[in-house]
Amino acid sequence: MIFIFSCKPKLKESKPITGEMNPASVVFIGGNGLGNYADGALNLEAQKNSVSNLLAQQLGLVGGEKLTQPLVGNQFNGFGLSSLNSTVVTAKSFLDNKVDCKGITSLSPIKPNSNATFSDLKASVPSASYTDFSVPFAKSYQMLLTGYGNPGNTYYNPFFERFAKNKSTSSIIDDALSTNPSFFVLQPGLHDVLQYAVNGGASDSLTSESRFNNAIDALVNRLTSNGAKGVIINVPDVTKFPYFNTIPYNGLTLDQTKVNDLTLVYNVISNGSISFSVGANAFVAFDPSAPIGARQLKDGEMVTLGTPLDSVKCNFLGSLNPFENRMVLSLTEIAAIRTTIAAYNDKLKGVCQQKNLALVDAFTFYNSLFNGIIYNGNTINAQFVKGGAFSLDGINLNPIGNALLTNECIKAINKQYKSRIPQLNANQYPGVVFP
Repeated sequence: MIFIFSCKPKLKESKPITGEMNPASVVFIGGNGLGNYADGALNLEAQKNSVSNLLAQQLGLVGGEKLTQPLVGNQFNGFGLSSLNSTVVTAKSFLDNKVDCKGITSLSPIKPNSNATFSDLKASVPSASYTDFSVPFAKSYQMLLTGYGNPGNTYYNPFFERFAKNKSTSSIIDDALSTNPSFFVLQPGLHDVLQYAVNGGASDSLTSESRFNNAIDALVNRLTSNGAKGVIINVPDVTKFPYFNTIPYNGLTLDQTKVNDLTLVYNVISNGSISFSVGANAFVAFDPSAPIGARQLKDGEMVTLGTPLDSVKCNFLGSLNPFENRMVLSLTEIAAIRTTIAAYNDKLKGVCQQKNLALVDAFTFYNSLFNGIIYNGNTINAQFVKGGAFSLDGINLNPIGNALLTNECIKAINKQYKSRIPQLNANQYPGVVFP
């Protein structure tokens, strides 16, 4: 007995193996979903903790090369773009105490002044060896456009201008293929729906199914033409992001005095179609189809996180002054977004089956975050700030979320190509930093 119990069992760690993939030359092609953009800006910390960098590190365990990224200089506090003026650079957000228009202090995301200009953003970051082609806001079909980094073109993207081999003639796919990849990670489709959603359906548009399908065929055919294998990340339901689910549709809280004041106004102009009561009320938003050009929001409609809450609290925004269209997603717009995502994901699934590629089901993964998961003893969900998965912009994942998505990529690759790539311990990565 003494002999038996004195022998401690030794756990054998599985040795990483390549399987049926060749990670010698890997390229990453996508947009914000690959994690280089977080807290409302392209920034150095986000790039280092991105899905592309984390996955490249794990692929390095089976012979993959180190990822080469067009890194943001550490002297800059991020390259974001204002939603109202696309040439105004904003910094990445941080969490701190903030005093609102009523003098109440609470913990809130703070957007500091940027120490960068638009010229700094689009300044060239020269290198002939980039393998990370994560371009913020790039839509599927825009990955094919030549001169995508040329300011004179309609679909110009300053984030690609930063590192395009030739800003006048380069396309994302051409520059990526110039590395002669043996394996690729492709994340298309996110911005084909996200830009429309973030703008409340008021500007931009959903990429048509036919245009998306043609773009996917062109991208995948070119990426696989030399025998390269790869993995494709499908599209999550963006309407479930914290950006659309933090401010409730009925977040207009009124006391009796305000009810009386608003009732006095709307009884005259709306003939009773808009009414208020003490407590929670649906916000009022512009709607050209409504009898008076405005209506109250319906259950299930969404208010975007870009809505200025100080104006709600102190300037009657969302009540006497209706929300602008860009601040709201209607039921019709939400349905259109979800229908489009379903069509995109059907196409991506079909392409992966046809080409024998791995598919990362980001749609299901993000849904698990929305429902809440327990990971190694920690509860992680999609609640804004406190949930543990999303960054302070309510759209992009934080490093913990990126690590979890990286593990989903690893699972898909291992399953498809019979490889054995170790997963990450997501708890080792930072989440939202509290003061």
